[in-house]
Amino acid sequence: KTDKDFKGARLPAAKDTTFVMVSDNCDVSKGWRDVLQSQCKKPKFILLSPDRGDRLGFLEPDSYRIQASSILISQIHKALATLNGVAPLAAPPVAQQKRARGALRGKNALCSLNRVGRRG
Repeated sequence: KTDKDFKGARLPAAKDTTFVMVSDNCDVSKGWRDVLQSQCKKPKFILLSPDRGDRLGFLEPDSYRIQASSILISQIHKALATLNGVAPLAAPPVAQQKRARGALRGKNALCSLNRVGRRG
């Protein structure tokens, strides 16, 4: 679980850190973004939406939304490439896609990725 105000959390100091966020509560997600935007240097966000009716894709220069259920690694790669202004990345093997889908499920979850896509 993550405290909604990130009290005691060690936030990444690197510029252009991409945060992957999912929450069933829009207020929690907006609160996280507001805190991260005020405490981090040019953060970017991949928002995992549990609601299939939400608008998906590129939302703002710092935000990209994909479905939280049945996460496709290709969509995470597309989001990272779009937010960072680089060519799309090659899709990983199917076994990695299955592991990633299971790892990112949860009611409220947050992780960060540095510019080359490694967890930070």
